Amino acid sequence: MKLGQFSERGQAIILMVLALVGLIAIVGLAIDGSSGFAERRHAQGAADAASLAGALAKIQYLQAHPSATRDTAAAIQSGTVAAYDRAASNGYDGNLVTNTVEVYNPPISGPFSNCADNHFNCKDYIQVIIHSTIDTFFARVIGVNQINNRVEAVALAKGPYIGPMFGGNAIVALKPTGTNCPGEFIAGGSGIVNVIGGGIWVNSDNANCSFNQDGCNSQLYVTGGSINLVGGSNLQLNCPGNIHASWGQATQRPFPPTDTKPAPPECSITPQAADYNASTKTTTLYPGYYTQLPPANAQGNRVILTSGNYCVSKVLKATNQIVYMEGKDVFFYIESGGDFSLQGGEAHLDPPNSGTYKGLLIYVASDFTGSPSNCIINGNSNDEFTGTIYAPYCNIQINGTSGPLGYQSQVIGYTVKLNGSNTLYIQYDPSKNAEDRLPAETGLIR
Repeated sequence: MKLGQFSERGQAIILMVLALVGLIAIVGLAIDGSSGFAERRHAQGAADAASLAGALAKIQYLQAHPSATRDTAAAIQSGTVAAYDRAASNGYDGNLVTNTVEVYNPPISGPFSNCADNHFNCKDYIQVIIHSTIDTFFARVIGVNQINNRVEAVALAKGPYIGPMFGGNAIVALKPTGTNCPGEFIAGGSGIVNVIGGGIWVNSDNANCSFNQDGCNSQLYVTGGSINLVGGSNLQLNCPGNIHASWGQATQRPFPPTDTKPAPPECSITPQAADYNASTKTTTLYPGYYTQLPPANAQGNRVILTSGNYCVSKVLKATNQIVYMEGKDVFFYIESGGDFSLQGGEAHLDPPNSGTYKGLLIYVASDFTGSPSNCIINGNSNDEFTGTIYAPYCNIQINGTSGPLGYQSQVIGYTVKLNGSNTLYIQYDPSKNAEDRLPAETGLIR
């Protein structure tokens, strides 16, 4: 070997060793990486199953304990235990060596952890987080001894709901959309409107005018609730202070509503013949089917409705002829295409205290085609209405006046317009109005 020359013998071995290390690294990435992905899929399936098991267990507890709520500790514990058990049955026992399992109700991360968001209730969601670790084989050559995975799942655990309709709002406008003004809820007229015990809820996504303050001649006071809008409001610039209320953001509900009411059997029953008392000029009516109520041939100027269900094909109306109408424990089912016009007389109406129509005074049925009906409440200071007035495809206009306890009703319409010239009280008491009875909901969210 000449001076300055180096032997090349042995270099091939070095190159082969380096190539072998690279080859093992590539094999390690392929085999160990595949194992890691397979483990992640398995862990995700286990988290999904665990969150759903927890949601179902919580709902079952709520169904078995009607007085329990989403906040009840035992209900939360029931869901938590079921989630841990299901994770363990799928191989994730939380041994702190190969895996850990965490269950949270409400979630601690993600969009459903924001308990300040009024679009949902964070306690209706169960979160499961699984951390898993698997040892590598070939990847150890390049210093990767373990592969760590983190997966999570969130399931809805919304128990059955029995409570005030539409969140306990006193006045509800259901029309889902609109463009510009006059809007879907109109605060107009020249009187003072007091909404007590509940708020106002407007379903329209009309960005400019779902709520419209029509002029500066009226005052609107809302206590016991807020004005909750899906869309936007149009307030008069020179008198926005005439609206005395807090404001809230509402989540739009589907329209038409699904909580339609069945027609009572009385829709196919001819009522018992009316009784007339000439000395008191009083006609007594009985449950059954009527074209118009009170009927046009009612005698005298007073009508007494005996307890029961009254099915009306066209219109429920108080006229000047009938100066006084009274009904205790009565329900009025107005068939599709009909309407009501409560004006021109004094009325004292009270809904059923039990049964299918508990707390429901008037229901206006609809197939939600064609133009909505027009419904009017034009009372006087002696009127007394109790119970929910539910007319989901009716433009409701409320005029007139009332005493402080005159309207103890929840008013639900397609659109609503306040247009009185005197003082009007709508004093909503959930115990005297209809309830929502909604089934439990569950499902995998994310």
